[in-house]
Amino acid sequence: TLGLELGGAPCFAASYATDRFASEGGRGLAGTITASLTSCGMATSAPRGMRLAVLRETRMPAVFVHLGPPPSIVADTGGVARALAGGIQAWVLDPVEP
Repeated sequence: TLGLELGGAPCFAASYATDRFASEGGRGLAGTITASLTSCGMATSAPRGMRLAVLRETRMPAVFVHLGPPPSIVADTGGVARALAGGIQAWVLDPVEP
């Protein structure tokens, strides 16, 4: 599951995490998406854990991606889409976090 939000900078990706549990698959996917966004020149912060319903209420790895600032995202929509797809593809090819 991939949730997207457009807002202020910087970009970040989040997976489900609490004090007692973290989605390992989601954490890995958030990491590859963050790396991919960074490699295409977007300002990103480190992946983080969040308790959002979209992340919690699924059995598959889920990631929430905050994209911003809006003018730069709109100016390079194709690049952002390629970065998201590249991050997902990298995770599919190697879903196990070291």
